[in-house]
Amino acid sequence: MAREACYLQLLESHGVTAVHILRPLVDGLSGAATDLVEVIAEGGGQEVLQVFKLGPIAAMRREAEGTRQAARLMPQAHRMDLFEAILPGTGTVGLLRFRLAGPSAVADGFEPLLRYLDRTPGVAQAADVIRRALAAGSQARSPLKRRFTSLSRLRTHFEGVRRGRFWSAIEEAADALVERGLITRHPQRPTRLTSTFPFKALHDPFQDTPRARAAWDRSMPNVIAAMTHGDLNPRNVLVSHEGPTPTPVLIDFHRFGRPAPLALDFCRLEVGLQVKGLRDVLERSAGDDEAEEQLSRFEKWINDHDALDRDEGGFTPRAEAPRELLRVARFVGVVRQAYRDEVKQQPELASVYFGCLMLCFFNYLRPTYDGVLTDRQRQFAFYCGARIFKRHFLFPGPV
Repeated sequence: MAREACYLQLLESHGVTAVHILRPLVDGLSGAATDLVEVIAEGGGQEVLQVFKLGPIAAMRREAEGTRQAARLMPQAHRMDLFEAILPGTGTVGLLRFRLAGPSAVADGFEPLLRYLDRTPGVAQAADVIRRALAAGSQARSPLKRRFTSLSRLRTHFEGVRRGRFWSAIEEAADALVERGLITRHPQRPTRLTSTFPFKALHDPFQDTPRARAAWDRSMPNVIAAMTHGDLNPRNVLVSHEGPTPTPVLIDFHRFGRPAPLALDFCRLEVGLQVKGLRDVLERSAGDDEAEEQLSRFEKWINDHDALDRDEGGFTPRAEAPRELLRVARFVGVVRQAYRDEVKQQPELASVYFGCLMLCFFNYLRPTYDGVLTDRQRQFAFYCGARIFKRHFLFPGPV
């Protein structure tokens, strides 16, 4: 059923006679979609524009609860008011209605973060939106609690979010990359792989060796946030043009309110900025040896052993690089500076950050992203995750 017809059916008893989708705000993933819509009431009266979120009814129920919590704890991140949750007792889908107000209540009042970053020439202005998107959740994340964790425990957290189908799905996706020839295995050295893009040798992150088991089980300091967004990828940040300054607006709060590693929200946003924000660079680089080498240098520069110790201004790759790489490197610096500020510049928390970063890169291999990400994007995600595993966990310390 087309979404407009589905919306109308759910609103049948709410005095609505027509619903027109003006613009999708978020492409549907996991059975959900978010649209800017025009609603026509009985008698032909036109209401203000609204944002509709349609998805599986259980997920919509969780999101309604999380959104109300977030509105109380993160008011500065909201330009949308959840005024109605339609959660029928029968059927499989639910609908959340958000009311808009002010200048944002026009068709061009909101735009996705990645589109805004791509079209905004000023790096400083774009970086400020990212900075404020992260700052919006600082009140909800407090108080922070010091704990210890390991890669295995971080993976268990991801398993809980994905109902036990995280790592097995990643392994299956990696096997599919091998079957398609996008990754090759060394015939004599089973723990070695070669990524065909960028063309580099890798250590297999799925290897079962004493060194690998020790890497997964090694203890490291961690910080647990009281509440996190839980899914703070670029898709869930809109930019509002209400007022003279572009303002970040967070959406999709179906996981809000749960304690989680503090690094997780920061890493989800950073990895999305890299994998999704570099799409055009990755596509153009295929078969270009120099461009692939630039990507390899970019990855090493931003994920090197001392990378989390650099301040925001220290994230410009040393070699000349395309404009998009330079911009994304700056945005990565903004995210990491925000993390360092929140943990009070504690260098011992670098390992847990890179552990979350590695798992977030691998997350983009899941079947959910089939047809959403290109082969190059998924190869790049695998490459970055595998390089982080080797550099920070399998052989920790500068070599």
